[in-house]
Amino acid sequence: MATVDSGRQTAATGNAIAPTGHPSLDDLRALDLLADLDDEQLRPMSEAAVLYEGSGGSLISREGEESLGTILLFEGTLHGTMRDGDRVEPLSDQVGPTWIGAIQTLTGDLATGLSLRATGPVRLAVVAPAPFT
Repeated sequence: MATVDSGRQTAATGNAIAPTGHPSLDDLRALDLLADLDDEQLRPMSEAAVLYEGSGGSLISREGEESLGTILLFEGTLHGTMRDGDRVEPLSDQVGPTWIGAIQTLTGDLATGLSLRATGPVRLAVVAPAPFT
């Protein structure tokens, strides 16, 4: 995996995130996007979401590649970067609990516009476009 470290992350460049099951209903309810849904409404989202855990330096998404879907960040921080020519420009940090890419998933524009890398331990879920919409 060839990636460029912007200097904000750890030196790790190939850390993989590992699937660990599905998020709980309480995990999902912690996100403002889903907070008003009842158990019956949340259950299909829990079943569709794949839960991952990663460490600092784990690459979550890469600019220019197709998005896997909506990211539900329960714990940790993802640092966003975008290329500008040969430079990697830092963008904002996404701090859990939060969600990333829901509007992009709903509009069907799945081209990833930025790279996201964990700055430390993270716990997140990804919901593919079809079940999310």
